[in-house]
Amino acid sequence: MTTKLNYWRYLPPAAHGGKLVFLLITPVGGFHWLPLADTPRPRQAWKRGDELQGKKILSYEEGGSNGLDGEDRISSIALVLTTFEDSVEAWCVPVFGNSTSLCVATNILGGALFCTTSMLSLKRAFDPLVVLVTNSEGGSIAIEVFEIMNSPFEKQKICIKDIDIFEEDDIVYE
Repeated sequence: MTTKLNYWRYLPPAAHGGKLVFLLITPVGGFHWLPLADTPRPRQAWKRGDELQGKKILSYEEGGSNGLDGEDRISSIALVLTTFEDSVEAWCVPVFGNSTSLCVATNILGGALFCTTSMLSLKRAFDPLVVLVTNSEGGSIAIEVFEIMNSPFEKQKICIKDIDIFEEDDIVYE
């Protein structure tokens, strides 16, 4: 079977137990390819649902941890930035999970996954924070931080929660 390659990226070894990993995104989904493995066939990390079909991938990164050690350690979530009409969308996609993709925001300027030093020292599974840059009212730029969590209402579904990282009084205007 052959298919069109839409996007590829080298993933940091720290995210995957020190292994060399390439991410390949096709119309079917995202695949991890470990060219130095005993069986170097790509394995599917996530499926590209209807919501991501036909959208151009602008950037991709993985973060979080499944909580395992050594070579078994892999990322838990991916942040995919796509184009939709004239705007950029941010999508959270579970890596090697059964959850569906979640559109975090539309009409953004950029986004990234963020882990605090306390998160990195955890010896258990965790998901990173999602940081988005958006245009706010008055033409200024806003930074929004969200926590990824499992939905308390539906199994196999992720959701996000807005985090207040500072109060308005903490901002110094110069």
